[in-house]
Amino acid sequence: MLPRGRRHRLDRHRRSPFSRLPAPHLEDVRLRQDLRTHGRGDARGVHEGAAAGSAQLERPLRGPRDRRLGVHQRRRKLGPDARQPPDRSRRRHPHPLARPGGRHRNARARRVDRRLRRCRSAHDRGRRPGPAPRAAQGNGAVDSRRERGALRRASFPYCAEYGRDDLVLARARAQEGRGRHHLHPRRDRQADRDRPRQEEGGDERGHVEPAQALRTGPRPPRWRRTRTSRRPWRPWRRHRLARDLPGHRSLRRGGDVGWVERRSRPETRTIQRGQSAVRSEVRIMKSATTVTTAILGAAVFLTSSGTSVTAQGVDYDSFSWRSIGPAVFSGRVVDIAVKPGDPSTIWVASGSGGLWKTTNRGTKWKPVFDDLPVISIGDVAVAPSDSDVLWIGSGEANNQRSSYWGDGVYKSTDGGDSWTHMGLPESHHIGRIVIHPSNPDIVYVAALGHLYSANPERGLYRTRDGGKTWKLVKFIDADTGFVDVVLDPTNPDTVFAASYQRRRRAWHFSESGPGSAVWRSTNGGDSWKRVRGGLPKGEIGRIGLCMFGDGKTLYATVENRNPKGVERPRADATGGNGAGRDERTDETEEEDIGGHRWGDGAEGDAAPGAAPAAPVIGNEIYRSDDGGESWRRVNERTVGGSPPYYYGQIRTNPRDKEDVWVLGVPVYHSTNGGKTWGRNGARGVHVDHHALWIDPEDPDHMLLGNDGGLCQTYDGGKTWDIFNNLPLAQFYAVALDNRKPYRVYGGTQDNGSWGIPSIGKASRGIYESDVYRVNGGDGFYCAVDPEDPDVVYSESQFGRPSRLDLRTMERKSIRPPRKRGEPGARYNWMTPIVISPHNPRTIYIASQRLHRSYDRGDSWEAISPDLTTDDPEKKKGNVPHCTITTVSESPVRKGVIWVGTDDGNVWVTQDAGRHWRDVTDMFPDSTQALWVSRVEASHHDKGKCYVSFTGYREDRFKPELFVTDDFGGTWTSLSEGLPQSSVNVVREDSKNEDLLFVGNEHGVQVSLDAGDTWAPLSKGMPTNPVHDLAIHQRDSDIVAATHGRGFFVLDVAPLRELTAKNRAKDVHLCGARVITLRSGMTGAGDGGARVWRAPNPRSGAHLAFWLANAPENADDVKLEIRDAAGTRIRTVRITAKQGLNRARWDLRQVTRRGNQRGAAGGRGRGGRSSRGRGRGTQGRSVPSGTYAAVLKVGEEEYAVAFHVQTPPPRPALEGMGEDEDQRLKGRDF
Repeated sequence: MLPRGRRHRLDRHRRSPFSRLPAPHLEDVRLRQDLRTHGRGDARGVHEGAAAGSAQLERPLRGPRDRRLGVHQRRRKLGPDARQPPDRSRRRHPHPLARPGGRHRNARARRVDRRLRRCRSAHDRGRRPGPAPRAAQGNGAVDSRRERGALRRASFPYCAEYGRDDLVLARARAQEGRGRHHLHPRRDRQADRDRPRQEEGGDERGHVEPAQALRTGPRPPRWRRTRTSRRPWRPWRRHRLARDLPGHRSLRRGGDVGWVERRSRPETRTIQRGQSAVRSEVRIMKSATTVTTAILGAAVFLTSSGTSVTAQGVDYDSFSWRSIGPAVFSGRVVDIAVKPGDPSTIWVASGSGGLWKTTNRGTKWKPVFDDLPVISIGDVAVAPSDSDVLWIGSGEANNQRSSYWGDGVYKSTDGGDSWTHMGLPESHHIGRIVIHPSNPDIVYVAALGHLYSANPERGLYRTRDGGKTWKLVKFIDADTGFVDVVLDPTNPDTVFAASYQRRRRAWHFSESGPGSAVWRSTNGGDSWKRVRGGLPKGEIGRIGLCMFGDGKTLYATVENRNPKGVERPRADATGGNGAGRDERTDETEEEDIGGHRWGDGAEGDAAPGAAPAAPVIGNEIYRSDDGGESWRRVNERTVGGSPPYYYGQIRTNPRDKEDVWVLGVPVYHSTNGGKTWGRNGARGVHVDHHALWIDPEDPDHMLLGNDGGLCQTYDGGKTWDIFNNLPLAQFYAVALDNRKPYRVYGGTQDNGSWGIPSIGKASRGIYESDVYRVNGGDGFYCAVDPEDPDVVYSESQFGRPSRLDLRTMERKSIRPPRKRGEPGARYNWMTPIVISPHNPRTIYIASQRLHRSYDRGDSWEAISPDLTTDDPEKKKGNVPHCTITTVSESPVRKGVIWVGTDDGNVWVTQDAGRHWRDVTDMFPDSTQALWVSRVEASHHDKGKCYVSFTGYREDRFKPELFVTDDFGGTWTSLSEGLPQSSVNVVREDSKNEDLLFVGNEHGVQVSLDAGDTWAPLSKGMPTNPVHDLAIHQRDSDIVAATHGRGFFVLDVAPLRELTAKNRAKDVHLCGARVITLRSGMTGAGDGGARVWRAPNPRSGAHLAFWLANAPENADDVKLEIRDAAGTRIRTVRITAKQGLNRARWDLRQVTRRGNQRGAAGGRGRGGRSSRGRGRGTQGRSVPSGTYAAVLKVGEEEYAVAFHVQTPPPRPALEGMGEDEDQRLKGRDF
């Protein structure tokens, strides 16, 4: 009788997929099981003896003594001739996981063994069974080396996934990690030496055999097992090491010498740098010329909401984005315009969120600039003589990292309802637009020009015919534009303008120069003279101007960047509002200055990793009382924002020229003409102010725009009211958790990091009370533990990560510490933080090196050297550079990690950081030194990765998107068909390998064929920079993080099912997504019409189906809903067409039998509620249960089942019993 363990294994395999194999093959598989348990000799004997009934085991193998016994010792106990000497040749075990005694060493090894066994079973099912190995003679010993090899191959079959080379690689790793417990290192090394050495090289994809790689170069150091550290041996990680592939630059960690660089011969590369460029350009140039591609790309942005966007049989206008805000905090407001004589009509311009209009003093707002090619605004102006005439200068003028460019000026003659492009497309950034007080056709435009490059289309422009023609009335040079302009109210031909010399680079910002100055014209701009009397010269930065109504008094805020003198002037401590409380020289503090202090919103001189700045004089306030002939400095200490290039605005009270306001981090206020200044002009509101409008009829009424949105005061700034109904959030990144419903997290510009539910608790939508903050500062990446959604990782600027427990609101800083002797870390403004897809406790964070933590950030280790160019010239800049910007670990294979840097490098490791390979030179020349915006490891192929570059910081807006499937050996361009806009993010769907999403500076693009063709996903989303995308795997939503309009959510479940296989079918019915909302909940009380609310998705079962051909008759296609018994309870009316069709059932059934109108419902909407108004039958809601959607196409039926779970009942109102609560249901409180 077989032992219990043996009988259990036989029973288990009778229930397993092995039982479906032919009987001889089944016997061979069972033999392999016995080889791992009993050893080779007895395995065949036990196996055959069990069948013949002639062999009997003494007892099952249990107990610690049996585990200590060797194979030959157990064979002595079990075999019939146990007294023979042991056969030493049988000590090599057939399976890498088998230990003497037949016992696996731990639970992890057992799991690995199961995975390998599943692969072997798949291989065995697909191959023809061969003859079993010859039986052993006598005591079961294998009589030859060939027979031992046959048995070894039988226990580890050779196939595409688990072959001989994998065993060699596993053997080498066993030598490093587990040593003699598994294999014989000495004998294995001898076998490797005996094997003939092959020449270096690879196949056509750049691969070489792993065995060859193991023989190349010195052996890796042996890892010694210690009490405190242990390197677990995981043989299923069959990585091709970095040195396996030719034509690379790899880094190897060795001993105590750190990281050693190795270079292969450049001639061994599969594709040289020039060839890669040719290969990438071939696909781009298919459409005749690059100019044609640019025109077609730009046309994508002009697609209006009324035009259908259809590609590959999919009407993408049937997919509409849902904005979820939030608006509890807003975004950067850069300018404010008010209708003359009517303060209830206001236009608010956002840096990247468009133009918003209200006609009821801000109770309700509507966007009026959403359908245009650009959405970034620098200035908005309303004509004093005709309030219906508005001008917009596109392109923000605040010189930030996220100050987006524009394409010229726009004009509206109907109060902003429609717009016409009026030219100046290369101005890019416009600081001010001024309209003649009596002639709306005379307009001055201060054009700053390109931010990151020199261009001649900058300076001061003028039109005298309403924008039909323009004249450049003042030009200085290709690096100097104009930032401000004012007209003399008493004589509009007298014009003052401020020029500004600046150039931003990715690593440095030159914010001053001799070209910055104040200019005056007395003939309407025909000639100009530089104003010098009393104004500083030399290194001058941004200048802001303001003129009082008398035409004589002017104020100027000047950024003086000349070296600071030794002697500091003393402050005037007498008189004024807040006397003796001038601004301190350091404004980079993190304190709460006049309100919410979440971050500067701009880099200061003390940014980590940036070169220290030399002390300069700072901001100065100058005043002229003679129409600009002479000027004098009125402040004793610096007054203005830091950094000054981010602010530069000064205003005066229209009725009191001594009442002056300067905008900066706080609001500075002086009541004595600038002699003394207070910093308390706007307490209780967000900091970083950019726009101020003072009511000329009531100077105590003011509107203030800052990085937190819009606020107003009616008491001269003593108290402020905040408008929390403008969704202008500027998100950098997005993360999703696995709650039901899931929550969305992201970090914003100068407003911290926030969480918001995708579906609100109230039936009407998401309210302000549903939004919560998880971190401060400038927020960026967020990450949520997939197994514990209460653990949230977030960060603030320049690499300050933290871990927050939402249960206790306990926060812990998890920044990697600097070890003694290590160089200082350089963190990017937006430092990547990533959770491993294989272990939620493993997280990565990147500086110039990649850091890994196995314990959620409590401890760290650097797993890479400096992966950047480490350019000393760039490191001298005042912006941290040469940093890692993006990290991605392969979900398919643990340890395959991709890294991209801000100076154009792309690296990959296939063994969790032990070796790194530089694949930068494999990209075309057009991408060299560009910012790597994203690396996206594939969800389907271990060697596949997508890489995007952005030329935004070089004023180059061509899309650069590439894909590889061989670990970076070759790259293919996917840029053809994308609009002329820099790519910020690319995402591959985990379910449909061919489904790709791209977020660029103007929206989202989608591809159903792995990037061969692209189509815009634009319905419901305005033109807006999309910085990040995230796909929820369970709910099939994609969430877009826009930099100006918050979060947008889109249901893409039908697209995930439109694989190439399903689209090749005549009919395919997609799975249903069911959304149920709790009824009767209206939110946390009533707050009036000003309360912001984001809509919930529509309740019901959302259905979709694919038709390869259009039906000849509309009645040939029907969609029915049936219950679990098969009874039809509803017919959903549809209008079937070729391609993708969508419908919705509202989870209601017919109340009166035979009512075809109620049964049919609306077009794809599953019926319409009537409630006695004669629009069809209401129908009652269906109970929880299983239902089926049945699609009838001719005589064929296609069905898909789904489950409906009704939401829990609404809780009783507080203070009322359930009976009273039921009686009051339905009433509007």
